[in-house]
Amino acid sequence: MRFDTTPNLHYGDMDYVQNWDRMIPEFREQIILSESAGFTTYWLPEHHFGAIDGWNNSTPNPVLMCMDLAAHTKTIRVGTGGVAVPDWNPLRLAEDIAVLDIASGGRIDCAAFYCVACPFRYGGC
Repeated sequence: MRFDTTPNLHYGDMDYVQNWDRMIPEFREQIILSESAGFTTYWLPEHHFGAIDGWNNSTPNPVLMCMDLAAHTKTIRVGTGGVAVPDWNPLRLAEDIAVLDIASGGRIDCAAFYCVACPFRYGGC
């Protein structure tokens, strides 16, 4: 049986941009604790430009953040809990995920989506 998790960080009303110096070490701390607790995968969704009501569980670049987290762990898998494919160059995305797969020793799970906020970006889905 799999037990997966995703980060949950709350910074109240603080500015999202100013929180990265705290968020990255806390992502690392959470994944190390998750690994020691026996979780299978630590998922990082892609989200841009701010937290929702002070909560943040995502990163603007889950592939890059997964690379960092994989370097700080030994057994837990890292997951891109949704990469917004239209926002990426498809060849670059495939290459970045392939490098992450090799660097993590095959500990990558990958999820992708076409769009969540299509009405805001593309005039509707």
